[in-house]
Amino acid sequence: METPLLKINAEAAAATDYAPVRSFGEAMEVSRKEAVKLWRIAAPSKVLMITLIAFVALVIQTWLLYLFINVFGWGTTGAAVTCDITNWGVAIGKVGYVMVCCKEEWNGFSLLAFRDIWDFAKLSLASCMMVCLGLWYSMSISLLAGLLPNAVIDVGSFSICMNFWNWEVMLLLMLLLGINAAISTRDSNELGMGRPRAAKYSVCVAVLQALIVGVLAMVAIFISRDYSAMIFTSSGEMQLAVARLAYLLGVTMLLNYQCYTSLNSYYLVGLPLAIFLGFKANLGAVVLWGGMMSGKI
Repeated sequence: METPLLKINAEAAAATDYAPVRSFGEAMEVSRKEAVKLWRIAAPSKVLMITLIAFVALVIQTWLLYLFINVFGWGTTGAAVTCDITNWGVAIGKVGYVMVCCKEEWNGFSLLAFRDIWDFAKLSLASCMMVCLGLWYSMSISLLAGLLPNAVIDVGSFSICMNFWNWEVMLLLMLLLGINAAISTRDSNELGMGRPRAAKYSVCVAVLQALIVGVLAMVAIFISRDYSAMIFTSSGEMQLAVARLAYLLGVTMLLNYQCYTSLNSYYLVGLPLAIFLGFKANLGAVVLWGGMMSGKI
């Protein structure tokens, strides 16, 4: 969706859209995950079926991507259609599994689901705005990159680094969510038994694990900085631009989302600093990303 906006600038007319697609089906899948989170934690044996559904979806998605992109020649449209199909398939498959195989958890449709709908809607709207403003912050940096003198290379390198960042978030998020679920249960048990020191220790262990994961991701980016962009582009200039951004990308992966605590730090500190350093000081795309990081710090 950013591509038409980027192309308003004549120098960014040739900008390539490297951004991943998103769909309404994916939003439905996120909502479904929240709805079944409690019984998934309470019944870990059911995770096997959830994993099987995800694996089948991965196989089908790979086949559909080849069919739509390579055989039919639909390009990014084929990728978007594939994501829609697989996201809806995963959501429908898991809902069907709950309805058919989880009789104890599923009691049928009921109007009681709407009993506290307003309280749920208020919480959802607040969460939606928080997530949107966080996403718009990083996307606004990509739009600003389209106004730089070397817009095509800057936007391309930004989008490629954003993809690596999103991959790290999505891949490691599952591990970190597992740690989060474990630490929540552990803390509750320890506090319930009147052992606050044990609860504090378990929190420290979880934080240390998250730190180790972040360090490993950062080191992986540093090691592969000169070669990682090859999976997106064959342009040597683009690969060099990504390599220059790789150091900041690695540090961003280490910091990641734990500093998402105040929107003021983004829109009142990070974004103005990125604009000033990128345009007024003529320091280019690297400093735009540095300005974005300053909002996190």
